[in-house]
Amino acid sequence: MTEPNEDEKRGPTAQELNDWEDVFTAGDKAADEKSAAENADTKRTAPAGEIAALVAERDKYLELARRTRADFENYQTRIRRDMEAERKYAAAALVADLLPVMDNLERALESAKKANETPTIVEGIEIVTRQFADTLAKNGVVAIRPKHEPFDPNLHQAVMQQPSNEPPPMTVLYTVETGYKMNDRIIRPAKVIVSSAG
Repeated sequence: MTEPNEDEKRGPTAQELNDWEDVFTAGDKAADEKSAAENADTKRTAPAGEIAALVAERDKYLELARRTRADFENYQTRIRRDMEAERKYAAAALVADLLPVMDNLERALESAKKANETPTIVEGIEIVTRQFADTLAKNGVVAIRPKHEPFDPNLHQAVMQQPSNEPPPMTVLYTVETGYKMNDRIIRPAKVIVSSAG
């Protein structure tokens, strides 16, 4: 086995290292240039039909995203509207259950007045009835007490017809039971007697 000579012992010089680096770098640059040229050729030779297909696919997904966004916004609007209506009429069932109590208070007041009860009893019933009516009004509940108005099937329920010559036919003569509406929703129609041709 031969021993290494002096040049081999000292290793490569700085100049030799630079020369080798230039060789390797030149090879890398050549490979990069070849790859770039190939890519450029590919871009230049891409068929027009393929580009049109990609553009059409992009447009299709863009339109789908727009429709999905519009649908979601419509859904949010509908949910918000439903929640507002729910809040607005949340007490409707409770009000409907309380209306017979109001009817009985009004009947009690009428009976007390007819029986010539002591003024304090009549006054007490009047105060309670007024408080009840005020509480209903604060919650958007309004009484329907038609008299001498044209019959409206949306607001009134005819329980009887009475011949009459004075008002025109289908005019409300008396309210048998007070009706109520909450905001713009009818909780209970007014029960009425209407006129018929005499």
